[in-house]
Amino acid sequence: QTPEDDYLSALFWEELETALDELPATQCEAFVKTELQGYSIKQLAQESGLGEQTWLSRKHKAVLYLRVRLHSLYDQLIEQ
Repeated sequence: QTPEDDYLSALFWEELETALDELPATQCEAFVKTELQGYSIKQLAQESGLGEQTWLSRKHKAVLYLRVRLHSLYDQLIEQ
């Protein structure tokens, strides 16, 4: 891995963290727990007492926001 790779990785994680901070807390929690911490939707529903559809909806909204929010970063990384 080159220093440039390290820089780009750090940049990505920094931008992701900033974008996650912009989400409503419930959407952030759904995304982080399922995508970064390995929880299943079923686990979240069981632990929280909320329905699976609630968690799916929250995650879906988070993914849609992050896709738009991080699109320009993706374009910049692809150009390099």
